[in-house]
Amino acid sequence: MNFGTQIKIRRKMLGITQAELAQKVGYTSPSSIAKIETGEIDLSISKIEAIASALNIDLSSLFVTDFPIASTKASSANSTYAETAPCEIKDRIKTRRLELGLSAEKVAEMVGVSKSTVIRWENGDISSLRSDIIANLAYTLQVSPDYLILSDINTNFLSAFSAKQIGERIRERRLELGISQEHLSTELGYTSRSSIAKIESGINALTFPKIQEFAKVLQVSPAQLVGWENMQKAEKNHIPVLCGVSHKRPIFSNKLFLSCEKKTDFCFIFFGDSMIGARIHDGDIVFCRSQNMVENGEIAAVIIGDEATLKRVYYYPDKQKLVLQAENPKYEPFVYVGSELDEINIIGKAIAFQSDVI
Repeated sequence: MNFGTQIKIRRKMLGITQAELAQKVGYTSPSSIAKIETGEIDLSISKIEAIASALNIDLSSLFVTDFPIASTKASSANSTYAETAPCEIKDRIKTRRLELGLSAEKVAEMVGVSKSTVIRWENGDISSLRSDIIANLAYTLQVSPDYLILSDINTNFLSAFSAKQIGERIRERRLELGISQEHLSTELGYTSRSSIAKIESGINALTFPKIQEFAKVLQVSPAQLVGWENMQKAEKNHIPVLCGVSHKRPIFSNKLFLSCEKKTDFCFIFFGDSMIGARIHDGDIVFCRSQNMVENGEIAAVIIGDEATLKRVYYYPDKQKLVLQAENPKYEPFVYVGSELDEINIIGKAIAFQSDVI
């Protein structure tokens, strides 16, 4: 789930239109919010803060790389540093870099930018940073995204993490999923399970892009592995958000939840116009009850390949045939027969939706 999608979900949760959000953050047209939500606009730090404030959400929760990232409160050991932290992002980057004994060249290498870009950050010549760059930079400097961005330095500061702690979180999550070191090494492109063993024991440190790869396979957010957020369970009546698919299995956010009056198990944002006949439009939030089969003609959340979508389901057991029908005449039905049925994974029945369209 990307930066714009996070904003869209939160806006819909609060019942705010694009026009209302645009007005709150100082844009003259709702089209600006539409472009932000589709990832067409890179935002300045001040605009990111304004959006987070308008949506009443922790700023770091907007910084996602496939999964939501949440903030981490400073430990008491870091409180002295927090009170004296520089107020501007350019100063925080440079101060923290020097504290860690890193050269601008080394930071550039770890973040994946040029040395001149890092120098321009520290000189204040660049005010707009993509969310993935901010997350990567925060990891490199061993701080939370909030520490780099928030003008209120008393809100969020240093992240307490190390290669050993990250390794322990990887091991814990791997065991939760019942995955062997050998299987994990294969999934991540390592030639030997010993590489995973060294990572889990803290001998080998990971770059942030590699953290993202581990997070995807382990079905958690990069923030959870780094220590920017703790593993959280959904509270009563809080519905987890489907944020991706991996190996034909749904991946749910461990941080972002929505509420629904009906008894539902998960929700997701529907994209496209294939279900307009059922009054489900592009960008609507659909709430589902977990089940692996539905009655003929009911709308189901279905995983096809590496995507989750909605379709009406018609099953003909005597012919070993499954038909997935859109609610838009311009789309042909998908028909699966025999062994092709293995390609389909029904994960839930759609029972409610939230829409901006009246």
